[in-house]
Amino acid sequence: MRIKQTALMWFVAIVVLVGGGSLQAESFNGTGVVFIDPATKQVQLDETFDLYIAIDENVKYFKTFEYDIEVDTNVIQMIAAAREPFFSGPDINFFTWKDTVKTFPQIGSRYVYEMLGSIFGYEIYVDGPGQVVKMTFKAVGNGVSDVIFRYIYMSNWHDSTMSIQDSLSGLVVVCPLTNQPPVANAGRDSTLYQCTPAAISITAGCTDPDGNLSTCLLTSGTGIYDGSHITFTPTGSGTYTFILKATDSCLVTDYDTSVVNVTANQAPVANAGRDSTLFQCTPAAISIAAGCTDPNGNLSTCVLAPGSSTGTYNGSNITFTPTGSGTYTFILKATDVCEVIDYDTSVVNVTVNQPPVANAGRDSTLSQTTPAPISIVAGCADLDVNPAGSLSTCLLTSGTGTYNGSNITFTPTGIGTYTFILKATDLCGLTDFDTSVVNVMSSYHCGDANGDGGVDISDVVYLIAYIFSGGAAPDPLLAGDANCDGGVDISDAVYLISFIFSGGSAPCGPCNP
Repeated sequence: MRIKQTALMWFVAIVVLVGGGSLQAESFNGTGVVFIDPATKQVQLDETFDLYIAIDENVKYFKTFEYDIEVDTNVIQMIAAAREPFFSGPDINFFTWKDTVKTFPQIGSRYVYEMLGSIFGYEIYVDGPGQVVKMTFKAVGNGVSDVIFRYIYMSNWHDSTMSIQDSLSGLVVVCPLTNQPPVANAGRDSTLYQCTPAAISITAGCTDPDGNLSTCLLTSGTGIYDGSHITFTPTGSGTYTFILKATDSCLVTDYDTSVVNVTANQAPVANAGRDSTLFQCTPAAISIAAGCTDPNGNLSTCVLAPGSSTGTYNGSNITFTPTGSGTYTFILKATDVCEVIDYDTSVVNVTVNQPPVANAGRDSTLSQTTPAPISIVAGCADLDVNPAGSLSTCLLTSGTGTYNGSNITFTPTGIGTYTFILKATDLCGLTDFDTSVVNVMSSYHCGDANGDGGVDISDVVYLIAYIFSGGAAPDPLLAGDANCDGGVDISDAVYLISFIFSGGSAPCGPCNP
């Protein structure tokens, strides 16, 4: 601290009354500070100790002062105050001590001490930094007391009011040497499972072996502490960390951390198997791989749900026997211990084999003048779509002819009935048969040797001329084969005479019994 003399200085005067220990104003140079030194002091009960009102290096030309200091007299009491050595003049001009209680309804034990003083001598002043006033206190009770500025007045050597930027309060902690730290207990680490997010309460608290616990606060973690429990509601699965802080009246602290791992329930998953399309020769049991899982490992049941086709589920497969072609639907239901449900549906399209169809062609009646090949449209088909083309064979099993896949072909040996049987066989071994009948008739009038449209004596004469005299042959030649013996000779003429005159069999009667 320097003491100076000068001829002329001037300042802007500002006086500020504060209620919380913080003075906000511009100093003459914008940075000056008045403060309690030291800012924090720890002492024992009944100990006498000193605190100082000090100024920093930015306070210049300082001469007179008036301070109001507030403390908690249940903890510390001022017993003396004195100027520092750089002041001169009689003490009576320096210090006035008022031991009176100010009215602060919310703080019944707090006192305000008022100190007045000045530097004696014309044009004598001091510059900071330095200690202005020494205050002597006695610790009268265990605890914590703020040392707060309630009023500050400072003037310069020219009696102009000085202003400062702020005032910094102090803190005194009275604590016995035997003080032991408090103990914070944020609760045990735990792992919890929840069906739905709900409040979780953890037993927690703070203790102090000396019985002088001051505060017990939750300093980290989204939750509340009510004095005995930390309570929070998780937003989902995750790790939740909470830090509890214990502070005793000596400002000794302890921290404890608890970690809660929360797993929120997730829905189970049902899997009824893939949709499928199947073909069967005959109805037989079908097994579909199916099952249920749970991400939390807490599956309760996995069953076929109502609405499913008739079948069974054994824990790994859905099994059923189709009653025929159709669509079979299965609904698997998964339920976990939280009664959360999931459904899955599989659809199985089943085609049960149907017999093939043979078609040997329509029955027919044909007329021919001379034998010639006859072709009948024929074939086999299979009605099953899946597998496509399940037909195995299509064969002509009876009848003199050939089958080429689309037609039965034969050449009749004469007038008569020709029968054909076509057999169809599919891949499952089922068969079908179909029969077609072809009646082959002559396109001429049997016995009408001269072709005049009737059978009479003139046909006998015509045959005799052909046979014995080299006359023209019947056209067709078979028209003269009256007895159906395959040739034209005198026996045919005799046959006709018997028919015409004696009531014998009609021409070609032997061919058509």
